[in-house]
Amino acid sequence: MRSAPFSTSNLVFNLGVMISPAKDVWIGIAYHAPPGLEVQTALTGTMVVRRAPRDGGALIDGASTVFLSQPASADAEVRARVQPALDVHVGLRWEDLSRLQNYDVRGYGSTFRDAQIPEWTLRARGFHDPFSLWAGVEQPPVGDWWYRLGARIGVETSSLDDEDTSPQSIAPRSYTLDGGVQFKLGAVRLLASYGLQYFPTVDVTNSAFDPRSRIACIDSGYDYSTAACEAVRLGYGIPTADGTYQRFEHAIRVGLVYEY
Repeated sequence: MRSAPFSTSNLVFNLGVMISPAKDVWIGIAYHAPPGLEVQTALTGTMVVRRAPRDGGALIDGASTVFLSQPASADAEVRARVQPALDVHVGLRWEDLSRLQNYDVRGYGSTFRDAQIPEWTLRARGFHDPFSLWAGVEQPPVGDWWYRLGARIGVETSSLDDEDTSPQSIAPRSYTLDGGVQFKLGAVRLLASYGLQYFPTVDVTNSAFDPRSRIACIDSGYDYSTAACEAVRLGYGIPTADGTYQRFEHAIRVGLVYEY
């Protein structure tokens, strides 16, 4: 799946404000809208479906579109200068990930229609809203400086319950460590940072993903008041995701600033 290189789906709106209630103390608040100008982001691509063995087991393909309700987020940070060459900061972030409890997949084309493949399919993600908290230190841009250093540690609450974990979505409570440096060469500043995020091991023994839900739903005559049919409608009636999951994530960021 992909979006067009030049599309309103890639636009992001950010709004922020910073105040200084006391000398050498600053408070910043920011809101980050979901990407795009629509309620949902649409990604286009192709879909491949393997038919059931009773129908020959052949692979058929066609066009598809995925509709994502991406999250918004808001964060706030307090920064204070505790020494002439040392700032301390503490921050908090909230992310509206509950918008992405599932996403819609639409497959279309004559091959799907002739094979009676459903046009719409829900793919479950199961996310809920996480909160992040971090604290760190940084050298302020005072005097005739040519480099600055900074670092922070943080913790983020889970975005998924253990039973909603799957190979596609691994997001328990996590811990972060970030470090960065800036170099100033005249009117040019070079920024570089490295961040590491560790997600502890999750043991899933009672997975929400269970094909028995689909079997029970069919046996009930598609009684949508049952828990089994509700699971199927939400996209969970697929092969189970029982198992043990662990995840590491890291990123390197480089920036160039020119001041005039």
